[in-house]
Amino acid sequence: LNGRIIIFNSSAQEITKLDHAAVIGKRPADIFPFLDNLMNSLGRMEGDIESGGVMVPVGMRLSSLKDGTGESIGIIGVFQDLTELKEMEEEVNRKEKWAFIGELSASIAHELRNPLASLKGSIEMLREKKVSEEYADYLMKIALSEMDRLNGIITDFLLYAKPQEINRESFDLQKALEDIAALLRSSEKNGKDVTIIARPAGALNVNGDAKKLQQVFWNLGLNAVNAAPDKGVIDIYTEQRWNVVEVVFSDNGPGIDPDDMERIFYPFFTTKESGTGLGLSIAMKIAEEHGGNIIAESKGPGKGSTFRVILPLSNK
Repeated sequence: LNGRIIIFNSSAQEITKLDHAAVIGKRPADIFPFLDNLMNSLGRMEGDIESGGVMVPVGMRLSSLKDGTGESIGIIGVFQDLTELKEMEEEVNRKEKWAFIGELSASIAHELRNPLASLKGSIEMLREKKVSEEYADYLMKIALSEMDRLNGIITDFLLYAKPQEINRESFDLQKALEDIAALLRSSEKNGKDVTIIARPAGALNVNGDAKKLQQVFWNLGLNAVNAAPDKGVIDIYTEQRWNVVEVVFSDNGPGIDPDDMERIFYPFFTTKESGTGLGLSIAMKIAEEHGGNIIAESKGPGKGSTFRVILPLSNK
């Protein structure tokens, strides 16, 4: 083996726009720049080559060529022009993008229309000045509440849609979870006397944006509080697995309907009467920005839910 091309068939010549004589004796990387080290590049790979003055995407599979005794006598490369496939992928991505934008726009319009209708109705009744002072005060409270709701929808949507800068630093995960548990215990939303147990498994450092990850923990904790029954229990703990840590939020609430499981991280999806339906979407987005993930588990209605936030551990 001398690492030189000895056969270049007609299909290869057609794709590369090179004739047989111009290729024979050259290194494969001279024609296919992505093959820097032929001997260590067995398997499938993709890259771009110059063909007739334009760059063409190709997919290639390299296999060892052996003789009758099993001894390697060369390497055979089979490649194809991926131009049409790449164009089809781009077209599918464009259609999926526009379909998502259309679905998202419809969801935003629906979420904004409800508080706007309530706000408009309250203002119209106040303008007519035919209501008592007590009822006028009630209508004003509704109007202010709906304005706060609109602001919340817009704030959450911007948090979900706008690219956010990640300020990475190593921070103590144990303290962050204990702080979140304390906030959940004192939250006015915890009016059902829910018991919150925080038992992180010792000091663990995560390399990430502490404020944004606390937003993830807060969203999941608040979801658990809202789902828990009166005098329910929420368990927050960590499990270390190799170089990652799982932050677990478990509740004994009504669980998740199997039909809803695939949609719970969709923006604006919610089974609650209030809320924007963006909490889990935002949490997933932040987790993914940190190289992590969130897994939802439920054995079905009435059997509680478990959310696992998977994050890489810091090297420090």
